[in-house]
Amino acid sequence: MSFFDSIERLQAKPRPVRMRILAVLVASAMTVVLFVWVANLRATLRAEETAARDSIQPFVVLRDIIQDGFRSARDQLNAVFYFK
Repeated sequence: MSFFDSIERLQAKPRPVRMRILAVLVASAMTVVLFVWVANLRATLRAEETAARDSIQPFVVLRDIIQDGFRSARDQLNAVFYFK
């Protein structure tokens, strides 16, 4: 039995039977797509969590830059005003 014979047998069936077969095939395909998507989503979320944990946090870097700037300004002012 070839693929085309299967198609002809399907075309010979009444419309309600063909619609039921279509619904089952679509539901099966969507189930497979859903499982692949969920598996990929888990891997993606794990990778993003690891990357976020290992990456440099921008606010920490900004805080350090501002603190260094204030320390530098304080040291320069101290050198100017207390240099006697």
